[in-house]
Amino acid sequence: MKLYFFNKKKNGWELPDLLALLEKKPSKLEKYSKSYALSALNLAKDRFVIIRKYAAREMNGKIEMLNAHEYYDQENFPLSQYGMTLISISEHGASSQNIFLPNSLKYAKLSMDKDTITLHHTKGTTTTNYEELHKLGSIENLTQKEILNRFNTLQNYKEAPQHNDNSKVLKIEDNFFGCILYNEELDWYTVTKDRIKYSFKNTTMDQLKINIKNTQNIAIDLEDIESKMIAEMLPYVYETHLANAEEFKKQIRCYGVTIFEDGSAHLYYKVNDLFGDHEIQVTLNPEHAYFSADTVG
Repeated sequence: MKLYFFNKKKNGWELPDLLALLEKKPSKLEKYSKSYALSALNLAKDRFVIIRKYAAREMNGKIEMLNAHEYYDQENFPLSQYGMTLISISEHGASSQNIFLPNSLKYAKLSMDKDTITLHHTKGTTTTNYEELHKLGSIENLTQKEILNRFNTLQNYKEAPQHNDNSKVLKIEDNFFGCILYNEELDWYTVTKDRIKYSFKNTTMDQLKINIKNTQNIAIDLEDIESKMIAEMLPYVYETHLANAEEFKKQIRCYGVTIFEDGSAHLYYKVNDLFGDHEIQVTLNPEHAYFSADTVG
């Protein structure tokens, strides 16, 4: 039996009992997701997803996947199969589920923002959500074609958001941002400061005022946020001659900040050609602490 754990490069099997960690030590999963790109923990720390290779074998043209690392039992399960583990906890209990992923794709990064999950792979990106992936699961063995066909159905369907009735308040005066105007069509409050457009999702007026006040810290701490983002995204830069923090910083510019009802935020960056036609999206938790960065668009 091959001793897979002697490899320095992480493979997704380093942590035992992911469900117990999510229930009792989610900070350990958060730390792990920073070093293993094919894993992600949501902001609420009640859902964790991870992509890795499982031990598998083919029987009658269909793949049987074992809930174990790819080298667990090579005599009886000689194949490697990509899969994803979905883990969640709630007041109603905890659950864990493995689903097949196509072996015809190679996976580079996995990210999760609220209920949206993005998979970066050799064919581009696939955006989905936890519920949609949960329905993709199967207790039956599948052919590689069936696995790929199921994967290609992922489209990230979501319900339309509920609107809050603050539309009578057309503007909010703030000492730091100035006049913040309400956009009835988009149901946002927006203002531009220092060439950055700030957009506040409509919610109760008390919460809006809290979010506006707290967002001042984003503008003040922008340089620290960018340093953390550069450290995370630097390994993925296309042009190697730009693969250092100083050159990276010269290529980026924050142009937009979106603040959601719970206070969490997205920062959007123009990055020239560092990632082809993509931009960078930085996620901050409700306390505006740095959480993660990813390419979008």
